[in-house]
Amino acid sequence: MLRTTARLFYRYVFKRSSTFTLGVVISAMFFERAYDQACDYIHETVNKGRLWKHIKHRYENSIMETRYTRRDQAKPSINNEENH
Repeated sequence: MLRTTARLFYRYVFKRSSTFTLGVVISAMFFERAYDQACDYIHETVNKGRLWKHIKHRYENSIMETRYTRRDQAKPSINNEENH
């Protein structure tokens, strides 16, 4: 079983330098993607509750409410009943 697998790898990947290079490039791309996802997961796990995406709900709502409250207070009244 192991010999058969080794023969197939040698015959289709390692025998020619062009297929070997292609195999290295494809393997590097998959390794880079897996490594990046693993590092992101570890970083988010260690810093849970401290990253902006975890705490932005605390600040966005209060900022938006403050902005709208200030705008509403600064607007002049257009209603005719209040002008009389």
